[in-house]
Amino acid sequence: MAFDSDAAGGRAALRGDELEVPVRLDLDLRVAKMPEGRDPADMVANGELDLLEKSIDTAVPLVQFRIEKEIEGVDITEPEARARTLKRVGPILGKVDDELAFTEYARFVADRLRIDIGAVFDAVGRRRRGGTAPASFRQTRPQGQRKARVERELLRAILADAYGASLVDLDSLGFDDQLVASAFELISTQLADAEPGTPVVLPDAGGEMTEMIMSLAMSDTPVGSVPDLFARLKMIEFERQIDDVRRRIDALPAEEQTTSPLAGELLALQNERRRWEHRD
Repeated sequence: MAFDSDAAGGRAALRGDELEVPVRLDLDLRVAKMPEGRDPADMVANGELDLLEKSIDTAVPLVQFRIEKEIEGVDITEPEARARTLKRVGPILGKVDDELAFTEYARFVADRLRIDIGAVFDAVGRRRRGGTAPASFRQTRPQGQRKARVERELLRAILADAYGASLVDLDSLGFDDQLVASAFELISTQLADAEPGTPVVLPDAGGEMTEMIMSLAMSDTPVGSVPDLFARLKMIEFERQIDDVRRRIDALPAEEQTTSPLAGELLALQNERRRWEHRD
């Protein structure tokens, strides 16, 4: 679902009582928030497909969106504010029947409010089973395929304007698509000191790599800006790291999960991801 960024769009996404809970219907129902002042239809009409794709890539599950809206703006340093927020979130969580999904949303609420996950279970009147929680609910959609697609879009953007490579730190990325990694290595000498608007001279390395580069360079679909595509890749990498730390926390005994140094590492990664998400 893609809602307008205005208040009416937000209210439409929050009318959850008019929709069945996604997990009950076995749907991966997500909310894609549009950039401020932008309408999805207008973005398509104006050829701003890069912005639309970015919104879709960062879409969140509907239940998570509703929870985040309840937590938004809350001063979590105040115990009373955390308690009031937990009471508001409780009815939303109570509609999630699936045990696995409920446990993951409960962990999400506990992380955001910086409270023990047991308090979330208590607020909804459910008993926590076992000592560990299942894997992160954020891996509903294969991250590898999404990252490989954005990697190729980044390569396409730089093929069109070699100067864009100077705006980002390509060395900080770990490419999943080995053809893309090899292509960047092949054109790296053209990226240094390139002037704005200078296209890359297409190399003829032969084989599959040349076919990929030629296909990307000849595509007539709109391409996003290098900084935006780079930021999307960074976001995907943070999501992977967060999922990895969550799995390591899940493997700990329940009584050690909130006091483990991994909890601080998780919080730092989440903060860094938000910084990229809300960058100028």
